Amino acid sequence: MAIRRALYWVFIVSIVFMPGWVMFGRTLFGAPLGTALLLFTLLAPVFAIGIAVVVGMTTLRRDVRKTKAVTWPDAAWVGSWLSLFLLYGFFVVVEGSEGPASALSSVAGDGALPVSSALSAIVGLAVPVYGAVVLWKQIRAFARDTQRRLQDYAERVQEEAQGTRRPIQMDATFESTDGPQSGQRIIVEDNDEDR
Repeated sequence: MAIRRALYWVFIVSIVFMPGWVMFGRTLFGAPLGTALLLFTLLAPVFAIGIAVVVGMTTLRRDVRKTKAVTWPDAAWVGSWLSLFLLYGFFVVVEGSEGPASALSSVAGDGALPVSSALSAIVGLAVPVYGAVVLWKQIRAFARDTQRRLQDYAERVQEEAQGTRRPIQMDATFESTDGPQSGQRIIVEDNDEDR
């Protein structure tokens, strides 16, 4: 449960962290920001909105909201999608003052630049495609959860209407109150003279 609760907060933080990682993460490995900074500045809000929609659909479900913990399928689907953002930020190749570079080529050397370019293209295509799949899965999970709750409510209402289920209020007991004002009433009278 602790892992799932931690992932709940990781998903929420990723709304801001992942676009920032794609924009600036490669600089932690010595790669330049490069000429693609403007492009990533324009794409960062799109990334943030996409992640916010998926994470929002995940956290809208009652079982996730109540426990503040994602389910294991959520952890697998959304977590793997967010890991693609981490990979994309590591593999993306940008043109800098010393030539093209990526975080991978900064760590492994310039020989890794073709591999980084290929992986950047693959992961760059996988992020929106897999994101659409994850969003669809989260919408379906939310719809199933809502449908189940509405069916439970409809069954409860029907049982109470048919009299097969005792209303909860019948189980209540009322005792006389003890105190300085027990048995006193407040009467509000309408005084037409004051109007």
